[in-house]
Amino acid sequence: MSDFRTRFLNADLDLAGKQKLDGLVEALTSLGFYTLDDDDSDDASAESELFEARFELDDDSVDFDDPAAVVDAIVTRIEKLSGDALAQWKGLELATIDNGFEVISGDEGRTFTFAPALVARCAALGLTLAVTIYSGDGEDGLDEDEIDDGGEDKLN
Repeated sequence: MSDFRTRFLNADLDLAGKQKLDGLVEALTSLGFYTLDDDDSDDASAESELFEARFELDDDSVDFDDPAAVVDAIVTRIEKLSGDALAQWKGLELATIDNGFEVISGDEGRTFTFAPALVARCAALGLTLAVTIYSGDGEDGLDEDEIDDGGEDKLN
């Protein structure tokens, strides 16, 4: 019998708005994010007609193996926005925390949950929580000592 083996990879903060995001990008960078992608052109993307940016946390104090800890750290930083950056945040068309997991399928499942208080904080900021599942083969990412053998994780 093989196990359902799951590994949390990362959480991206994906944003899109009708206005340029320069001020918000600068504010988020100062709060401990690094920019993965930023549509810094004068015109919004021809496909979406929205300006887009994607971030990850850049903070060694965060437990990057714990999805809830990462989401909490992202939310905590967003809650610190003020002034023009906060106004720009409130005008976004899209704000998503996309949690990526690598999965090697087998016989057992694994449950990850986010506590209601954390979900409520996300909702208060207009954040969508998303999960992206990447199919793994165990060769390109998961080492045998990193594989979890199922069970249930309670995320804060």
